[in-house]
Amino acid sequence: MISLKKYLILYFFFFRKMNFSEPIKLQNSQLKWSDCGHLLASSCGTRTSIWDAASIEVLEVFTSKECIDYIEFSPDSNFILAANYSGGVVHLFSINSPEWSGRIYEGMGGILKVEWSQDSRHIITTSGQIFYK
Repeated sequence: MISLKKYLILYFFFFRKMNFSEPIKLQNSQLKWSDCGHLLASSCGTRTSIWDAASIEVLEVFTSKECIDYIEFSPDSNFILAANYSGGVVHLFSINSPEWSGRIYEGMGGILKVEWSQDSRHIITTSGQIFYK
């Protein structure tokens, strides 16, 4: 008698075509799904790659000057931010028009947290230090 596990393995091996992508390099477990579910973002070092979730093909690669600690899609999935917390820098990239980019520099205080507003047009950053004169 064939076990259920062996049956499922044989079924998928003979009757289904399984497509595997190349391994995706990650740093700090930076792999995020867009809210729409059609895009996937990964970061490794200074590179942020945008993938099509259905075909697992790279759509766009964005490069930052600093090493990326955190990535996040905007709620409407048209933009992505890549943050370097210790350097206090947030890079912004547009998915629909890749030639557009932006940069927010918070300075010596660094960044503790960064997130999108609900309208996808504003970014909220939280700094870690308070300087007194």
